[in-house]
Amino acid sequence: MHKLPPALVLDLSPTGIAVARILHCHGVDVYGVDVSERAIGKFSRYIKKPSFGFETDLNKKFVDNLIYFSKRFSKKMVLIPCSDVFIEFVSSHFDILNEYFYIQDSLNPDISEKFLNKRKFYSLCEELNIPYPKTLYLKGYEKSDYILQRLRLPMILKPNLIHKWKKYLKGKKVVEIKNKDELNDILKKERELLKDSMLQEIIPGPEENIYVCKCYFDKSGKLLASFTGKKIRQYPPIFGSGSYMVSCEAKEVEEISISFLTKAGFKGICGTEFKYDPRDGIFKMLEVNIRPQLWEDLTRVAGREVVWVAYCDLAGLEIPELNSQRNGAVWCFLFRDIISGIWHVSKGNGKFWKWLCSYMKKIDTDALIDFRDFPLLVRLLGYILKEIYLFKIRPNLDLIRKKDDFFPYHRR
Repeated sequence: MHKLPPALVLDLSPTGIAVARILHCHGVDVYGVDVSERAIGKFSRYIKKPSFGFETDLNKKFVDNLIYFSKRFSKKMVLIPCSDVFIEFVSSHFDILNEYFYIQDSLNPDISEKFLNKRKFYSLCEELNIPYPKTLYLKGYEKSDYILQRLRLPMILKPNLIHKWKKYLKGKKVVEIKNKDELNDILKKERELLKDSMLQEIIPGPEENIYVCKCYFDKSGKLLASFTGKKIRQYPPIFGSGSYMVSCEAKEVEEISISFLTKAGFKGICGTEFKYDPRDGIFKMLEVNIRPQLWEDLTRVAGREVVWVAYCDLAGLEIPELNSQRNGAVWCFLFRDIISGIWHVSKGNGKFWKWLCSYMKKIDTDALIDFRDFPLLVRLLGYILKEIYLFKIRPNLDLIRKKDDFFPYHRR
């Protein structure tokens, strides 16, 4: 059997680990790098250390290191960025990196900018008639009365380029605004940060109304693989990333996603996210991530390994036949989900017994707990014991929810 081309995963959060798991199962040598020295993926047995190390700064030297490292192999490497900061970096150096690596066409800045930039993304939704939550773009000097004439409370403040806001968001994805007093407070305190951001109405309904679709389109724009699922819970609760998800049939979401991405000329791997709005019975677009996602391993246990198809196509290998999707497969990020579940029960948003019963079902895969990945498991256990020692008992669950360092591997 011929040795498969190696892969280089940019991002060693649980998202990068998920991609490495899938490719490693097929015999691919996976290397990884991250901008954080705390990245947990460097302890995984599925990820090898590049010659320049696990950690990097996003500068010209990193481009040189990537090129030098790629030349060590007889076969061209497949480059897979798994976070927005790496997406932006690869896009800004697309032409040179494309000479040395297999990279999906969607990372070309002409395409990636449409999806990374929230303003351009929602403009694209408008152009292609895709419903999305009512949104107001800010210039930084708006008054609350002006805003409330155009949007209904509650609403959220969303940054334009979210990865550049992380130090302000402190682990959260958005800022929730429940009433006029909170809106006035935001407008006073965050005035300098409001430029190029947006306010968006909140679609009512539980997290179970959020559906996802993962797709891969080849260089000609042909769909080669897709998967659909839904969220059950998120972390942080309400406005976070999935912490408990299941595979399920979602034909309408899949059809809208494929139509939208095809018309947008998208080529590569991505994941769409929609929420059902009970007020008008319409699925509304929340976002599109043009990379693998935190819950990527759910596709593996559901028999729809979209990232494996993407790898094979990019490397010029025979496209594998995928099984029919197994609905009801469960993915969990247990340590996050326990916190999320407790928060929901404490707020009266869910019943204790229903939450507990969700763990009695077979959990097919976890974001980090993997008994085949012993080095990672040992590191994870050490981290948990340290956190228990540091935090002991925290009666205020909202404080835990806001604490960025409770689980530093927060990237999606």
